[in-house]
Amino acid sequence: MNGAIPFDWRHTPGLSAYTALIFLFFYAPLLILVIYAFNSSRLVTVWSGFSFKWFVAVANNGAIRDAAFNSVVIAIVATIASTAIATAGALALERGRLRFGRGAATALIAMPLVVPEIVVAITTLTAGVMSVQTIFWPMAIGPNPSAHFQGYLNTILTIMMMVSVLVILANAAWRWVQVLTGKVGLQTADAS
Repeated sequence: MNGAIPFDWRHTPGLSAYTALIFLFFYAPLLILVIYAFNSSRLVTVWSGFSFKWFVAVANNGAIRDAAFNSVVIAIVATIASTAIATAGALALERGRLRFGRGAATALIAMPLVVPEIVVAITTLTAGVMSVQTIFWPMAIGPNPSAHFQGYLNTILTIMMMVSVLVILANAAWRWVQVLTGKVGLQTADAS
């Protein structure tokens, strides 16, 4: 070779500052939320002092306690069930004698690794917009469409677009983390 140094993303000028800004963009709202969780005021915009009173109010609310308990039970059951199903599926794929379906099962498992997130986001947005237009649009353009209903329809479409954009941004940030840590792509075991 000619002695050229291979390109390394980690040494790109300004990359660390850009990455810090991205992390600040994602984590600053969470930090502000945590700080204001200890606000004693009923108004979010007015800081009245440090207090645990909202945490005490939540702990004393029976409906919230029941909902939290149900969430924990569902999480435990879902974890156990998904672990059992995934273990059985892995054993069947690795040790089983499946003649048909092995390729389809492997493709289905690997799909999140192969399909770019932008495709998933655009597909989600398109499916959502098409379903909203199919279900709600005839009501919005009927003989007497109300401005309130059209505003409601626009709100639904805006929320769908924002969710799709957030999916794209979150996955782009995750890709940058993979690039910065050098864990890009699938790593395979050496056959030798």
